[in-house]
Amino acid sequence: MKLLLIIVILAACTTYSLMDGNVIKNWNYQLQGYDEAFVERVARSENTMWIIDRDFESNKPFSTFDILKMKNKNSNTLISYMSIGEAEDYRPYFAKIPKELIAKENPHWKGNFDIFFWEEAWHQILYKSDNSYLDTILAVGFQGVYLDIVDGYKRFPDKKDAAEQMAKLIQGISAKAKALNPDFRIYLQNGSEIINDLPPDFQKDFLKAVDGLSIEGYFFDYSKDKPVVSDWFKNLEPVYRYYKAQDKDVFMIEYVEDQMLQKTVIDYCNKNEIKLLITDRLLKGTFSINN
Repeated sequence: MKLLLIIVILAACTTYSLMDGNVIKNWNYQLQGYDEAFVERVARSENTMWIIDRDFESNKPFSTFDILKMKNKNSNTLISYMSIGEAEDYRPYFAKIPKELIAKENPHWKGNFDIFFWEEAWHQILYKSDNSYLDTILAVGFQGVYLDIVDGYKRFPDKKDAAEQMAKLIQGISAKAKALNPDFRIYLQNGSEIINDLPPDFQKDFLKAVDGLSIEGYFFDYSKDKPVVSDWFKNLEPVYRYYKAQDKDVFMIEYVEDQMLQKTVIDYCNKNEIKLLITDRLLKGTFSINN
């Protein structure tokens, strides 16, 4: 289905202070469609947090110069997407993964595989070894990581143990990154409910390792022909409110095109002081709307 370009002019009701005192008025999330004009488009933006992929297409990572330019004299914040609960066969690290670490392929995303994420070999690839994937993100000047498939821990039988193992992985990534750059941001992409599956004495240490979270597809059910407001999101309200009470940043991303439904989620996010992004589901940057 061809995505419609929706132009909506909205007043920004809230701003968020994130890194180095920067005021982030908007945020954007694009993982595909990096043409030659992309760097220039980002560089023209201001006071925006951009979630982008270090090397999604053709193993061609953004250069240090690209990142510096997109920061626009440090007005923008550049965060790198980083999947930790799945291995992706288009990443430069994939050939190095021992075959016994790789489980079944994600039926919804070709080339993405469940990974036994608690294994030391995976940790070495992600952040422990010299020139690890995290090192390459830090080296070009990204200011944080957007950790995806955190909720992958639910795919394993012993959910409580898997949650602890996932939390330890995140803590390890955070500790290394913040040792090199204390202002480096650690954001969870979904999986916020992991906090409920951790022992109470573990929760406090885990929260120290993360700076916030993004909730994807929280408000709408996209399994129908058209997105409809769901009621399951109410189960997550206490979770995100808990993170906010701990002074963590909370973001929301939705993929709804209908303007009436957009207004529903915009009003909700304004009321609850959540920074919202509405964009296309393929994350090609077809359109973006902030509250």
